[in-house]
Amino acid sequence: MNFIYRLQESYNRFMCGRYGSDTLNHFLSFVYLFLVFLGFIFRILVFITKSVVLYKIRYALYIISLIIFAVTVFRSLSKNLTRRARENEAFMRLWGNWQPYLHKQAKNAEPKVRMFVRKMQDRDHIYKKCPDCKAVLRLAKKKGKHKTRCPACGKLFEVRVLFGEK
Repeated sequence: MNFIYRLQESYNRFMCGRYGSDTLNHFLSFVYLFLVFLGFIFRILVFITKSVVLYKIRYALYIISLIIFAVTVFRSLSKNLTRRARENEAFMRLWGNWQPYLHKQAKNAEPKVRMFVRKMQDRDHIYKKCPDCKAVLRLAKKKGKHKTRCPACGKLFEVRVLFGEK
């Protein structure tokens, strides 16, 4: 544990005064991973077809993905905070114009995402669905079998908690 703590402290000291990660870096990382995946697909196609054109496309994807990776690492380790913030701000202005078109389903998914995050952060409770009305119940995390009543429909059902306090 001491080694991990020292490693984390040395990383924190190294990153002190550096820009770190932002929305543009996340987007560039996603593009990088997508290009690497495409390169892998083209590698399989080149192996199957022995096509020179596909080989050149794969090589171009490889070069572009390396450039994007280098830019992402450069932005993360940069000490010019104001310039990186301006770049991210310009990207967010551009990205903000496209977000409504790209995320049409986001309004429907927001409550589900919030519930998922809440479940992940809540260590003292367990979330179970009522078998009758499918309402999500927040129950105390106590190990064992318990009977509970759904406040929405009034049905009594049994809940089994495997991990929790005794």
